[in-house]
Amino acid sequence: MEGDVYKGAVVPEEKEAWPWSTSKIIRSLSETYVRTGDPDARDLAGKMFVALRQLATWDSGRAYFAGSAWRDGKWIVKDGAPTAALEPIVRYWEATGNPEALQFSIDLAEGMIASPELIPKGTFILPSGVFHGHMHGTLHAVWGVAHLGEVRGNMRYVEWSKRVYDYASQFGTGTGWMSAALWSEPVRELSETCATSDMVSIASCIAQAGFPDYWDHVERTFRNYLRPLQFFVTPRYEALYRELNRDQPEAEIRAGLARMTDLQGAMWGGPGPNDCINWIASPPQCGPYNTPYGCAGMFGCCVGEGMRALYTVWSSIVTATSQGVFVNLSLNRDSQWAQVISSLPDRGRIDVIARQTGDYFLRPPAWAPRAQVRVARGGKESVVDWGGPALAYVHVKNVEPGEVITLVYPLVTWRQVVAIWPTRPDLKLTIWWKGNAVMNMEPKGKGLPVDFANLAPVPPLPNE
Repeated sequence: MEGDVYKGAVVPEEKEAWPWSTSKIIRSLSETYVRTGDPDARDLAGKMFVALRQLATWDSGRAYFAGSAWRDGKWIVKDGAPTAALEPIVRYWEATGNPEALQFSIDLAEGMIASPELIPKGTFILPSGVFHGHMHGTLHAVWGVAHLGEVRGNMRYVEWSKRVYDYASQFGTGTGWMSAALWSEPVRELSETCATSDMVSIASCIAQAGFPDYWDHVERTFRNYLRPLQFFVTPRYEALYRELNRDQPEAEIRAGLARMTDLQGAMWGGPGPNDCINWIASPPQCGPYNTPYGCAGMFGCCVGEGMRALYTVWSSIVTATSQGVFVNLSLNRDSQWAQVISSLPDRGRIDVIARQTGDYFLRPPAWAPRAQVRVARGGKESVVDWGGPALAYVHVKNVEPGEVITLVYPLVTWRQVVAIWPTRPDLKLTIWWKGNAVMNMEPKGKGLPVDFANLAPVPPLPNE
């Protein structure tokens, strides 16, 4: 991408532009402006926004991009791809309050919803939520519609996004693992952390917009995908690395392991449902990432998107509105509003230490039997008062700073059998659940299998 494209409000015809990457830079600049108040970041994002908007096509107030790559005054890739630029434009509007950005966001959202009519030869999404394309490329765009619907209170956008999300969920295991694409059956054996991250973002928007049971989707993805599939150089990884490079000199092996240590904390890109290496996918899908145990890799996009998913989960554990403080997930976090201490996966219990005065809303998982949910204040049991969105939260009123609220609920266990690979009718996964956490999955992986019941602790951060 030529940097000169963004120095003025007009896209020079001799330059190249990609709405995807352009919008990513707009989002980055917007976040910089939110954090620092730097007017230069805001102004540069504004110039890029104007330039990007010029590339859009309008039809009766509905906007879309006819392609994904622009050069020499024309689209050189005319794929009619879903408008992944929408989410960054929404965030730019939130950061700056630019009314033109809001209107363009609405126009792009309307274009997404009308995609079967506007781009029938491209990648479109039916009103039912059905689509047949690349998961990340499609869902990244749907995230923008869900986000806009959430912050604007537009339930039409939220419900449309929910239908797409629910359809895409059919091509996953319920743990966060997703098929990478739907255009051919063999490709469904692959996965991408990018798509998983998009599902986390969409689910969080849907939950915030009034469907709080989708917080369980977010928590399940964290517990059973993001947490166990974050990369660290473990003894098992080193042993496998040495095995695969046994013909190399020891000095090169040590250098390679040292290089991999630099990548600790990143996310595996296309893992299997229960293995860092995708043992389900078979050549030639693996391409250059093939090993004797299947596909292995940390793709550039998946690393960044995985980090985004971790941040989305962390920032969603505790939120605050004018109504009060909401504890959405049974995960640990110490925030300005409250400290949440989870007893999972051993017990269905969270202890919330209040940091401010007001009403608190604590959400037990949607599957928890309501008659067995209990709440206590300062160790003394209180009456359970249901409130909040969809009456899904236990409402605790007039809480004082330092007060401890305890929510207890029974853990439900069940067995799930998953078969989502059309080309592999013989392959079925059996998953044993305890609440939102996987305890076991069969058959086992072949390369770096995940022991869900005994996840290794995350190593401490390196000293600076």
